[in-house]
Amino acid sequence: MRVLPTSHLEEWHQHVRWMPEACQDVHFLPEMMLPYEVTNRGRGGLLVDEHDSGRMIMPLLKIDGELHHPFNFGGPIATPEYAGKVA
Repeated sequence: MRVLPTSHLEEWHQHVRWMPEACQDVHFLPEMMLPYEVTNRGRGGLLVDEHDSGRMIMPLLKIDGELHHPFNFGGPIATPEYAGKVA
């Protein structure tokens, strides 16, 4: 498990593109975090967990040392291979 910073734009976009098309959403893109960073209100990151051929991602926003989902909805999205392995 790791967290990508917004400075890794292309890798972040690649992880979003690997998700099922029905799950891909603008709210998972790094550009949605940039207003928080530019105004010094928070730092964005993408939590990535991979195993076998499966992958799960979830955007995170760190504000005052606390982690939040940046848009107050949803949760992680995953490939079917990852979702099938989670107990």
